[in-house]
Amino acid sequence: MNYRFQEITLQHDELMMVTDRLSLILDAPPDRLSDDRLRKLIDYEIGFLYETLSEHFLFEEMDGYLSEALDKMPSISVQAEFLRNEHAEIRNALLKLKKQSAQMSTSELRQALRELLGKLADHERAEREIMNAISLETPAGSTG
Repeated sequence: MNYRFQEITLQHDELMMVTDRLSLILDAPPDRLSDDRLRKLIDYEIGFLYETLSEHFLFEEMDGYLSEALDKMPSISVQAEFLRNEHAEIRNALLKLKKQSAQMSTSELRQALRELLGKLADHERAEREIMNAISLETPAGSTG
């Protein structure tokens, strides 16, 4: 397993922690947090997720998105292109939420974030499946 694969795997794990934390905040019972406190936490987590996600996508796209996977499995080129294009869609949707959150009701914001987190989870799952498939094709002890 090479450095890039290991780093992307670690970043995926970090993203899962960030999204899990945000999901827990979104699912907090209404009597646990005041609306003002909840919105401050959500705004903070949206900002943190945006920064984390931007760095992650930038790292993934460095030196060609899924280039190692495409070298080993050219048949995934359409799927890889779709996933790469999703980076901008997800990043832009998160930025839009970040900018418009103050104008949204708490209920609307929760719903929009849940939908976005679902899309991000699907995206990351698809990337992991590709990465797992190429790691199975890489012989043990190989660095490529």
